[in-house]
Amino acid sequence: METLAGAWYQSSLLWTIVGILAGVLVGALGAWATLRASYPKLRLNIQVDSITRLLAATSVQDQLTVSYNGATLHDPHLLVFDITNTGRRDITADMFHGGEATAFDFGEPIVALMQWQGVSPSAGPRYFTAHGSELSMKPLHVARKQKISISILFDGPVETLESRPSLVNVELTTTREREVSIWAFGLGTVTRTGLYG
Repeated sequence: METLAGAWYQSSLLWTIVGILAGVLVGALGAWATLRASYPKLRLNIQVDSITRLLAATSVQDQLTVSYNGATLHDPHLLVFDITNTGRRDITADMFHGGEATAFDFGEPIVALMQWQGVSPSAGPRYFTAHGSELSMKPLHVARKQKISISILFDGPVETLESRPSLVNVELTTTREREVSIWAFGLGTVTRTGLYG
């Protein structure tokens, strides 16, 4: 018996089509890899790491006072705010649009910026300032995986966080789970989620 057509895998047209598709796929993957290398993802994550209430509502609260610069605080809270570069490359000062600061509004007047970690003691006050309820982050270099923690003193609970980013081509993300600690007389820790959700 004579076979009129060869097996399907012997067709020159089939292998021509397969070769074209393979070339297109390799070209697309190469373009994607080049684009990814040229424009790596830039991401800055912000998070309220903890909020510590310095005076708990107890019968001895009237006998204790917390003051700052001579002013008595009625319901002092210490908040630790983290800013972390979770992207694939450094964020540089020239990525801040027009040299503008990025602002974070906590909805409660800031009494003082107490401490910085992840930056030098002299760089903290130079790049981070407080005005009313806003923390401003001036243009600065944040290395890949660098984490900056700022301890902020408030006279009252903080329940909101809004950001006004000035960064160009940088995604600003927020971690929503929070731990709220009450520190006074061994009352322990209360955990809340979605404080700013």
